Amino acid sequence: MALMSLAQAAVATGLHKTTLLRAVRAGRITGTKDAFGQWQVDKRELFRIYPPAAPAAVRTGASYAHRAPSTAAPLGKTHVRAFLAEQRLAALEGALRDMTGERDAWRQQAERLSRALGRGEGRKAKKRSR
Repeated sequence: MALMSLAQAAVATGLHKTTLLRAVRAGRITGTKDAFGQWQVDKRELFRIYPPAAPAAVRTGASYAHRAPSTAAPLGKTHVRAFLAEQRLAALEGALRDMTGERDAWRQQAERLSRALGRGEGRKAKKRSR
């Protein structure tokens, strides 16, 4: 396992050290602290997510070339998330159908009771409650 510091990784990818530290903290890449408390990242894992920078895109002065991570690796995760989202959507649609049916049943019952009360059957109950 070839480890490199965040500073070395930033130069190699053309990204800022803070960007890479955020990726470590978010779990996109694995990082470990060395004996001096400095973050170290695995070179292979880093380049799997953030491809090496072209020579022109390497850090020049205070500016960095900011690029999005490679989409090749997380594409599998995207498909899994889409599949799970579709399953969740189907479950929610089923729940909505069930609730709509229950709402319609309650509405019919309320209409029946309203008609029954309108015929005078409920007036006797009102007089007794006084």
